[in-house]
Amino acid sequence: ARAIERERDSLARRVHDLEAAVSGAKLGDAQAAARLSQAQAEARKLEAAMRKQTEEYEAREEELTDLQDNMYTLSTQLEEEQEAREALYKEKEEAEERARQAEETAEGLKALRSEVTYLKTELEDERTKREKAEMQLKQLIGG
Repeated sequence: ARAIERERDSLARRVHDLEAAVSGAKLGDAQAAARLSQAQAEARKLEAAMRKQTEEYEAREEELTDLQDNMYTLSTQLEEEQEAREALYKEKEEAEERARQAEETAEGLKALRSEVTYLKTELEDERTKREKAEMQLKQLIGG
């Protein structure tokens, strides 16, 4: 943009110089008229070049604005994706914690089942002993 501004300033100085040359060339001789015509042609070329540079500058400004808009959009998307990743990571940690707790609960249930099985066996043994003792008692009483 600075280079364009410098070029524009340079072109403006040249136009000014050419306009000064044009005013000095109004002396009326044929050579001055030719220089005037040449200076006017060059001035038109310079004005056309200035218009073209201005259009290019405006087009670049528009491209820059579009790039800035795209950059903002991408930055916003990146932030949203980062937040989504963080949320997923948190969900993963919570799921792992629930899985760990479920595993602990399952181990606890397994231990309880073992304990229940052991107690059932003990109870069955006690019942068997009691029945034997009752039979022996009946035999002693009855017999």
